[in-house]
Amino acid sequence: MKKLSLLSLALAVGLFFVGCTQPTNTTTTTTSGTTTSGTTTTTSSYTVGSVTSAVLVKNGTYNNQAVIEWLSSDNTKVFQSGESLTITITATASAAVGELKAFLVDNSSGWNLLSSYVNSGTNISTNSTTYTLTFTGTAAASSAAPAACKLALYFDPVQEDSVTLTISSFTVQ
Repeated sequence: MKKLSLLSLALAVGLFFVGCTQPTNTTTTTTSGTTTSGTTTTTSSYTVGSVTSAVLVKNGTYNNQAVIEWLSSDNTKVFQSGESLTITITATASAAVGELKAFLVDNSSGWNLLSSYVNSGTNISTNSTTYTLTFTGTAAASSAAPAACKLALYFDPVQEDSVTLTISSFTVQ
């Protein structure tokens, strides 16, 4: 009878642990262009909101630019000086133009650059194209708020017409 009780106890404990799983941490977030506004995905670092398009408009005589709020309001991570961040975007453009370039900016109170300017090495295309942008922080964001770490996309030379990027995938690592 003792052997049967010990065997029953061991079986019960074993079934309990089989039913428990360890949480997994992800280091990549993909927010599809088909998600609804307000959908968020949490990575081990940042909480990313829904990013579905960017309209690059004429920015004076400098370039055509769009500033994207990519962090969710639920985000708690602050971008730091020296931090490396890679954003991968898959998008289709309304017109083929020059190379996609980018930088990170804290726009919560003014215009404070958070990274150097990055070239994607890939021209903006009317075909679905993937752009990989790797940033190294040159300054810390003022907070974890979405406005404190925006993604500025641009191309030059300047054009009168705006260009829309329809984003099908937005990944942060």
